[in-house]
Amino acid sequence: MLSMATKKKMRNLALLMILASFVLLYLGAVTLENDIVTVAGLVVSCVTAIVSWLSF
Repeated sequence: MLSMATKKKMRNLALLMILASFVLLYLGAVTLENDIVTVAGLVVSCVTAIVSWLSF
C-alpha cells in the first residue's frame, strides 16, 4: 500500500509525464515526422498510464 505522500508525488509525476508525452508525440508525428520520437512518446504514455493507475 502506498502512503498518501507518495501518491501525491506520483500524481505530480504523472502530470509532468503527460506533458512530456504530448510534446514527444507532437514533435515525432507532426514536426519531425520521426518514428523513433513517436515511439518514445508512446512509451512515455504507457508508463504514465501505469503511474496514474498506481497513484489513483
